[in-house]
Amino acid sequence: MPKCLRLRQVLALVVITSVILFVIAFRATFSPNGVNIVAPKWRVRTAAPERFLCVVTRVRNDVQNLRDFVPHYLEEGADFILILDDRSDPVVRIRHPKVQVQRNNDHNITKGYLAVQNAVERSLMGCTWVISADVDEFVTTRKNYNATVREELEGFFRNTDIIYVPWVMYGFEYDQSNKSGGIRQDMLRRWNHSHKYLSYSMKGRSRHKNIEAKQIFRPSKLNKTGGMFKNIHVVRAKKGALEIDGVTGLPKRGKRSYFTNFGEKDIANAHLVVNHYRFHDLQKIINKCLQPQRAGHLQLVEELGVLNRSLPWDHPKNVGACVWILNTSNHRDIFDDSLARKAAFRGSGSWSASQYVDISPPVAGVP
Repeated sequence: MPKCLRLRQVLALVVITSVILFVIAFRATFSPNGVNIVAPKWRVRTAAPERFLCVVTRVRNDVQNLRDFVPHYLEEGADFILILDDRSDPVVRIRHPKVQVQRNNDHNITKGYLAVQNAVERSLMGCTWVISADVDEFVTTRKNYNATVREELEGFFRNTDIIYVPWVMYGFEYDQSNKSGGIRQDMLRRWNHSHKYLSYSMKGRSRHKNIEAKQIFRPSKLNKTGGMFKNIHVVRAKKGALEIDGVTGLPKRGKRSYFTNFGEKDIANAHLVVNHYRFHDLQKIINKCLQPQRAGHLQLVEELGVLNRSLPWDHPKNVGACVWILNTSNHRDIFDDSLARKAAFRGSGSWSASQYVDISPPVAGVP
């Protein structure tokens, strides 16, 4: 064989081998199991950061809750928190790269969940998971105590679409002398969810049989026909979406907005729960009862037939009746500092979210 022909074959083999090695190296860079080989810089593209866990809440004049709400969800692994400021005075301002405040000036929205639904459609459809929670609702882990909510979603709940999570109701101490100002540190006693309490109103009823649930959902799995939300507790799932009990991880049975016969054994073994801090102190109840809107709970007074319509709605007799009704459900039977201990541990390191949350301006009377 002529030397020139042999040389051409060798060169061709070298070129082919080089091309194959280049392709293998290039593909390995983008393969999930590929080795750490850097592709040529001209082919590398920077992807937009993914928002795995997003949180949305609606608030009006409640900076005290926000000062715990925001750090809590950042410490639970949230990538983005959207706060809908429902005409607070003064307006809510939070300086943090993962937090955005949107001012809601739509007076035509009479149902609060519609504002949340609009916000999800407008701003959160790109999130993998969304937690829709009121500003006094803190989703956290129980069974896997040291795990964050994000880690539970990435692991145990990774193949699910909608997760229903039950409330755990907390009460406040009447002695406020040792109050630190933080909800998680101050509210350490809660209801006994296996006990049947006397019920004086629907709002303050015993929850030993039925307890409300909140949802964590993949927005891509919601049905937009007729609206993604049925109410603030229930979303409309697409056909085929896997709806899961956040306590056991099994398919959710019964009504989506409630858990039935949810007791203390269930709390201890629950993957996820919602710590619900309704009122921080007696003054918080009084403030609620001084609101003329339906959300002020004066309808509870009317339900019991003790609203004196011959007197102004804010007359001491009417307000006093409202305060009494709500105060009867301030149960403090079980000491439970689980979230306080988490907050103390997570806040002890340099990565503590609370160090980087700046909420301003302050509301008068709030430290």
